[in-house]
Amino acid sequence: MATLAEGAETRAGVGVGDPLARVREKYTDVRCGEAVAGEPLFGGETPKYPWCRTKVGKVSVFFGEDPIESITLTRLGDSVDRDLEELRQASGPALYYAGKRFADLPLSAVHKSPGSITFGYGSCRIIGDEGGCALPMQIQILPFRRADWRLAVGCHGRPSLQSVPTAWHSGLVLFTERTVVKIYARNGEGARVARALRDLRSGRAVKGLPQPAAKVRGVLAEACPGAVPPRLRDVDLPRLARGPRRLAGGGGHAVIGRVTVPELITDSPIAFIGEASAIGPEEIISEAAEEAPSRMRGHRVRFTISEMLRGEPVDEIEVTNLVEPDVAFRVTVGERYLVFARHLELGRERVRRLVPVGYPQGVFEVRSESLATNERHGQQNLDQIRFLVRRGREAMRVLPPRRR
Repeated sequence: MATLAEGAETRAGVGVGDPLARVREKYTDVRCGEAVAGEPLFGGETPKYPWCRTKVGKVSVFFGEDPIESITLTRLGDSVDRDLEELRQASGPALYYAGKRFADLPLSAVHKSPGSITFGYGSCRIIGDEGGCALPMQIQILPFRRADWRLAVGCHGRPSLQSVPTAWHSGLVLFTERTVVKIYARNGEGARVARALRDLRSGRAVKGLPQPAAKVRGVLAEACPGAVPPRLRDVDLPRLARGPRRLAGGGGHAVIGRVTVPELITDSPIAFIGEASAIGPEEIISEAAEEAPSRMRGHRVRFTISEMLRGEPVDEIEVTNLVEPDVAFRVTVGERYLVFARHLELGRERVRRLVPVGYPQGVFEVRSESLATNERHGQQNLDQIRFLVRRGREAMRVLPPRRR
């Protein structure tokens, strides 16, 4: 419920026309800030308005503008929790939301209509004497209808998020196996919301959404230019015999020279993000020789590619993990990795294999759509690495020097 009526006031005595500072005088646990009030008509700064919010029992009370022009009441708790539980129990496609709170915005509404579910966050201010207002953040789950998207106007591709094609069409749109996830967010926060999605039924944070079907990708390629990256070339790798599901790896500190992240970015002929789909058994790569008295052994690790950042765009690739404590990298089947690699000729027989650049230094665990990490280099911004790898040496020249 929202009101603009002069003289309207809460039981604590804060009303329309009062200074916004009165909210802090009358309530405890008050949050205040600024929100976007619309688009600038002739360029320049985006108009904003001040607000304060507090909670009284199970009701969120929102005060907009200074002096106060509107008061909005949103019931929290029971009705939202009941709606969430009904959706968890219902059958159907997976549902995604941003949890019970995103940043300073509580989940305030769940709207169910034929063919769509909308999760609303926060509250809003009505502008004018009548009508409604849009919540500052909404996540809409819709079925993919081919006819609707063939007619889409003004749709254009955005960089993929959560491993699926993404576009902008009056909001940020993610295309999954069975549904469309559409995000309306303030201040360009759509990508951040996408990375914070959770599966409603399991409650788990999303680490990659299920891929849309080929026919969906075909429609998107026409309707939303740039939404679908160039197709990866299918490769037919020989079947891997069953091996371990996890390799512990080593530190890579004793016999390997340090390779910096800028060196990985500029010097690696192959770079990709993919899921470790299989690990082969230990095998002999090269027999012993006078200069190398022990056999060279290793495991083939197969990756299913989600993003080929550099190199021939293929859908699968194999990287050799040598069985040596200082060159082995840690890997687990089912986990995602960022890998920088090159071909080397190994051992006395000079067997050509693809290996990580700097061995474990060139393999990063992907923790989220924007974060990758390994023991040597720590946490790295995955979006920045994507940009730099695709731009190569030219992009590296504009980076400020790293402080030591």
